Amino acid sequence: MSRMRPDFFRAISRILLGISIAVASGCATAPVPPEEPPYEQIDQLTAHQQKLAHIKSWKLKGRLVISYNGNSWNASIHWQKSPERYDIQLYLPLGQGSMQLKGDADGATLKTSDGEHFMAENSENLFYQQFGLVFPITALQEWIIGRPASGADSSGDWLQRVDENGRMVSLKQNRWNMRLLNYKTVLPGGTNTAHDTPSELSLPRKIFLTQNGNSVRLVVQQWQLDD
Repeated sequence: MSRMRPDFFRAISRILLGISIAVASGCATAPVPPEEPPYEQIDQLTAHQQKLAHIKSWKLKGRLVISYNGNSWNASIHWQKSPERYDIQLYLPLGQGSMQLKGDADGATLKTSDGEHFMAENSENLFYQQFGLVFPITALQEWIIGRPASGADSSGDWLQRVDENGRMVSLKQNRWNMRLLNYKTVLPGGTNTAHDTPSELSLPRKIFLTQNGNSVRLVVQQWQLDD
């Protein structure tokens, strides 16, 4: 596994510091979730969530804001998921570079626009090794479509609320607290529509995660489901 050079670490630190200042000054405003409504608390999958299990491949484009250890940074995100692998592209603002995170059953790799290349046994370990922050990529690939993560820690911490349509609006799992907002109707093939059709699915546009004072906030601007 490649190890991060000190000059790269200093460069990333400068990027994060600059973005943190921009966020504080209002140049990159993180969305704030509203108060949680009193939706129904359940401990099983709803019919809507069972339909989501049939989603095998998807793509999204959006904005990502991560706050940890007193720092905040944001990026444009392009995320592509298939049954065998995932590919996440992160584009930092103001031309400050980009990163590509890819993973499959053999492990995870991280490439930067500076030509750096790092590897680890999974994406969570890779992200933590390089940036010192927890980013629950594996579980998030299910959370992000509005479904509790399968195979996650079940030691009494799966607590979820759903709305009148069985769509998850909050979840506590793997020691993360999550909110999902602004569901949007999406059709296979990437068509977004407000019309009722047998194949349509509702997917969230805003996902907020918090843990120990750290947070991950994702606003999805475009969903695409493969046929």
